[in-house]
Amino acid sequence: MSYGLPRKDVYREALAEGLTGEAARNAFQSGFLAVAEVPSRAAGRTVPVELIATSHSGAEAAREIGRLPLQSNPEPGENASWPGGEPGPKVAICMAAYSPNPEMFGRQIASLKAQSHRNWICFISDDESTPESKALIESAIGEDPRFRLSPAPRRMGFYSNFERALELVPDSAELIALADQDDFWQPGKLQTLIEAVEPASTMLAYSDSRIVDEHGEVIHPSYWVRGRRNNRTNLASLIIANTVTGAASIFKPEVLRLSLPFPHTPVNCFHDHWIACIALAIGDIAYVDEPLYDYVQHGDAVIGFEIASSGLDQKRAQPLRSLLATLRDASSSSPPDPSTIAAHRLFPMNYYFGSTRLTVLASAVRIRCQGKLTGAKLRAVKRLESADRSSISFLSLLLRRFRRYLGLNETTDIERSRIKGLLWRRVIQSRARFIRDPEGMTSDARIPLLEEALPGEAARL
Repeated sequence: MSYGLPRKDVYREALAEGLTGEAARNAFQSGFLAVAEVPSRAAGRTVPVELIATSHSGAEAAREIGRLPLQSNPEPGENASWPGGEPGPKVAICMAAYSPNPEMFGRQIASLKAQSHRNWICFISDDESTPESKALIESAIGEDPRFRLSPAPRRMGFYSNFERALELVPDSAELIALADQDDFWQPGKLQTLIEAVEPASTMLAYSDSRIVDEHGEVIHPSYWVRGRRNNRTNLASLIIANTVTGAASIFKPEVLRLSLPFPHTPVNCFHDHWIACIALAIGDIAYVDEPLYDYVQHGDAVIGFEIASSGLDQKRAQPLRSLLATLRDASSSSPPDPSTIAAHRLFPMNYYFGSTRLTVLASAVRIRCQGKLTGAKLRAVKRLESADRSSISFLSLLLRRFRRYLGLNETTDIERSRIKGLLWRRVIQSRARFIRDPEGMTSDARIPLLEEALPGEAARL
């Protein structure tokens, strides 16, 4: 993706080893960032990662820099006994659980039991809940054989726990639905989504939702009250910003097979975002304009409506003048302006945890859907992938910001964050070539720690 990035830490190590002149200068500009594709035949093995450097004269130097364990496609879950005599497709409901609120969990389980479509099994992956919470889960599901509780072997976090829940789905499942532990489904939710996903080209269907508090009081009658445009057709926009909520969705086994195993991007992986991208990459997505469940807002939620519906908070986003001041300070030997200290931290965050995350996600979609991702969708994904190395792709990303003036605001202008990160990378890379004293650069291209982000920004990048 990019190379020649300034690294003062490597420069200092070079000086400590006695390197001077051009050799020390090369160490200073040795930072790079790249995405490497690994052949699928290597899956399931641990492979060495080797760095090969080629000089201007053609000489090569190679060094192993690590070993990478590669995941293989998981085996389908064990065969399941579906409810006998129930009509309609077999639906696997996947729930990730962790020490749920007793009242909300009991209400959600009751709403699953009340579904008009009854040919389903609910697979619950429990992420090391407390003994009291585990007992609560067992009490709520009772003796109903349609619930299968599976304790995780270790603490996994919500993303990997949903992945594990999906790995429990047997080959015999005809559709897959996702469920949160604290929502409430309307009785016709499954049946309505089953009908919506029926066309052959439709890979996933999702619905609107009511936004309610933990007591069931309605906060908003629809998920889309903020004026953000819903999106189920533009793959580039969907990769940039998700509009498909997992708990609102049902999808086909083709999507499940391509989704597993989940990829791991630099920060903020979300299971529903990844699944929706796969679904739209290989087919169509349908939307049911009816709130089929209550999306409960409470303090323990992993991500809430306020963040998910608003994207990057524009009031907190650094304006262009802050970027210019930061870039000026980056090449100055004098202490930085206090007003730009926060920007010194945020712009690298925008690059590594915003821009790079989207690049990795786009690459993962393209690689995972090879042979099924074609035409305009493939071209759109490749443009997102190459924005860090192609001026044309960068210009395309820049022009996307004008879509919001046409009412196409589904990404909530997250492009702005990525553009600022890419500009930051380009400018510090250029500055590094000409600065006389590397120690004079206020900031360099070291990957920042996520906890250095401004309060609340980590959830928005």
